[in-house]
Amino acid sequence: MNATTAASCSSHNSLCSNLKPFHTVSLFPCSVHGHGRPRAPGGSRALCYRAVAAVAWLWDYTFLRLVWRPYAIGKELRAQGIHGPPYKLARGSNEDIKAMKEETDGLALDVHDHNYLPRIAPHYLRWRDQYGEPFLYWFGPKPRICIFDYELARQILSSKSGHFVKNDPPATLLDVVGKGLALLDGIDWVRHHRVIKPAFAMDKLKMMTTTMLACAQSMIKELENQACQNKNGEIEVDFNIQFRELTADVISHAAFGSSYRLGKEIFQTQHDLMAINLASLLDVQIPGLNVYSSFQVPSYRTESAQMDA
Repeated sequence: MNATTAASCSSHNSLCSNLKPFHTVSLFPCSVHGHGRPRAPGGSRALCYRAVAAVAWLWDYTFLRLVWRPYAIGKELRAQGIHGPPYKLARGSNEDIKAMKEETDGLALDVHDHNYLPRIAPHYLRWRDQYGEPFLYWFGPKPRICIFDYELARQILSSKSGHFVKNDPPATLLDVVGKGLALLDGIDWVRHHRVIKPAFAMDKLKMMTTTMLACAQSMIKELENQACQNKNGEIEVDFNIQFRELTADVISHAAFGSSYRLGKEIFQTQHDLMAINLASLLDVQIPGLNVYSSFQVPSYRTESAQMDA
């Protein structure tokens, strides 16, 4: 080996010794290889998927459910001659219903008159006079058709076609009462009905009559004792509260063998929760904010206690 060759090899070795480790970068940002710490594979791709899912959900909820479907349904029904109050974004007709009910809160009804619709459902009567029968109104973004024809109502209730299903209850109501027989439909209703039907057989109901009679006599005796404490021997009774307690007492004795008094706090709590749900039934339901009603429990409990007192 000559001197020129030796000099070339020595210079090559010095050059190679000065080189630092290098990284190989692929076209995908999550696949970086080398001596550095590799990134988690699929991280950016997962973020992209989540972003696409969020955009798709917002599109489906905000535009399709709140805008397009109400517009298309209202247009189709108007073409068939069914009219009603205009749809308001996300609120539907709820604000109008609340305003009409507030106007009739102080309406006194004749005890001999069974026409209670002007007191509890004034919007039905007003919209029937304004738009005719049947008419369309909106429970939030969901359409509702109100009918007054008894024959048409009979056909709908007796129909087995499956086209007339029960309305979806609010999620807050399901948390309180659960999805029982009254809220089920179709195959689920048949299965639940088959399970509870033996408990309401005529023979078993006859066995409960003694318990029902004893609970009713206990209520009457308690009211008589309260009336005897007054000088005139009379007492004003709110039968709404009395019959609610009597119903709970009968159910407790017949089903669990315990007294209503022992479970009074449980029944009162359930009553308060139902009052909260009914009070917020016409409010706009925002996804993810259904737990807000839990912060209003103390105020409703106080109001309910004052009403019971």
